[in-house]
Amino acid sequence: MDAKDIILKAIRHRTSENPIKSVELVNLCREYGFSLSNERVRDEIRLMRKEGVLILSVSKTGGGYYMSQSMEDYLEFRNHNILPRVTDMQDTMKQMDRAAQREYKSIAQERLF
Repeated sequence: MDAKDIILKAIRHRTSENPIKSVELVNLCREYGFSLSNERVRDEIRLMRKEGVLILSVSKTGGGYYMSQSMEDYLEFRNHNILPRVTDMQDTMKQMDRAAQREYKSIAQERLF
């Protein structure tokens, strides 16, 4: 059993009404002999999400991580947490591309587009 297994097992039975905080996950991993920081726990969760594990989170005070219980649960998380970040990053890239194109006219056309 590795730290990822411990984190997943701890989150698996959690819901949006009863999420587990990252500090609790850090402490649980320590109990099993793994010394992980809050940042490392978040990285492990990010990697599991990239593998398709439906770990959701509540970011408000008292929030934490939990498993998706339904498509509606997932879509609410997706539309309120992931989609705004993706949209913001696309908008930022678009504006920076425009600025770079203005600034570096001679080479921007061939490298950006």
